[in-house]
Amino acid sequence: MVLGLDIGSCYTKGILFDNEIKKKIIIKTAFKPKLAIEEAKKLLSGYDQIVVTGYGRELVSNASLVITEITATARGCLYLNPQVRTIID
Repeated sequence: MVLGLDIGSCYTKGILFDNEIKKKIIIKTAFKPKLAIEEAKKLLSGYDQIVVTGYGRELVSNASLVITEITATARGCLYLNPQVRTIID
């Protein structure tokens, strides 16, 4: 199971994913991204990999994969619709 985290300056979003979204959360980052990361890890337990993106992505020392927001958006769009060729953010 994969824990996906998007650590933003205002909110930290997380999902547990195993071929489908099992659980999702949104936590206020509130200028304390490390606390938000730890809370997300506790709320979304049971993962064996962590993929991170966002403003605070470099704060997750045990991440399996660190990607930019642009890459995360592109991969998400392609997952939802493989025919997508253009993304406007």
